[in-house]
Amino acid sequence: MRWSLYEEGPESDVVFTTRVRLARNVAGIPFPGKALPQDLHLVLDKTKSLFSSTPLAFAELRSISALQRRAMLEAHVVSPKLTEHRSTAAVAYSEDGRLSVMINEEDHIRIQAMEPGCQTREAWSLANALDDFISRNLPYAFDPELGYLTSHVANLGTGMRVSVMVHLPALKMLGRLPAVLDAAQRLDVAVRGLHGENTASMGSLYQVSNRYGIGKSETDILTEVEAVVKHLIANERSARHRLYKEQRLNLEDAVWRAYGVLSYARSISSEEALEMLSCLRLGQLLEIVPINGGLLKRLMLVIQPGMLQTIVGPVYSPSERDRKRADALRFAITRGELESLGNCPI
Repeated sequence: MRWSLYEEGPESDVVFTTRVRLARNVAGIPFPGKALPQDLHLVLDKTKSLFSSTPLAFAELRSISALQRRAMLEAHVVSPKLTEHRSTAAVAYSEDGRLSVMINEEDHIRIQAMEPGCQTREAWSLANALDDFISRNLPYAFDPELGYLTSHVANLGTGMRVSVMVHLPALKMLGRLPAVLDAAQRLDVAVRGLHGENTASMGSLYQVSNRYGIGKSETDILTEVEAVVKHLIANERSARHRLYKEQRLNLEDAVWRAYGVLSYARSISSEEALEMLSCLRLGQLLEIVPINGGLLKRLMLVIQPGMLQTIVGPVYSPSERDRKRADALRFAITRGELESLGNCPI
């Protein structure tokens, strides 16, 4: 699989990725929380047959290695909940990771479309086209008054969640982040950590998404999330320039220290690496350090434990993994590219 989602895109100085997810259930089959194993296997059989006629790869989770599952989780192709139901779960996905369909997660079908940068309408268009294809072949559980029926009440109606991953290091450095995120959440959006609900933020990365799908159209939801993201973009850019103007020495010191750690460290955890890459990305945007911004964004993906091991091979000791991560970071930053990382002598 080619992981191209951390490339540059519209507003990508702040927005890393945009994701649109649609929750659906097959009519006449109990939802996953109440279904018997034979019900879930029936959904598996139906979806496997359906996707066999598409370019999407289809894999049952029990046939995917633990390492590959973790890498797919880190790239947001699958969710933590899906990995908990390996015996009856599956995923269909495109080669570039932009499209995926989770089978038998919280709902029978969860369609996901992702785009780099702030591209809510483009992601919605991709998800909607795939949704139309599936609905022509599988009848959905739908109520004329409530809309699409889902396992969780928050997803009723459109079944739609729009999630935008934003990078807010300047607001964090200025101490303004809690107030800005609190204001955003008062506008009826949820702010979550790097991997969604009940996860912490790392590297100043946050997911901003709508809370509910009922009582609103898809266009309403897109417009509301776009308005909040636009507000966050403006605040982060303002904080970035204020930081440079008022605290330039401290900022430059932090950026170059991060560069030094990433260039010379012999062991580094994924959490520390994300923080250092986040700081270096801020320095790159302010032209403090001459380094490719797209490289830094992709490194923020590939230095996570699962992704790292798909490149350098399985590592069974956390300390050895931290050493290999440091080696990989030195190699990538010294060469200024990722393409030959597989040849890194680590």
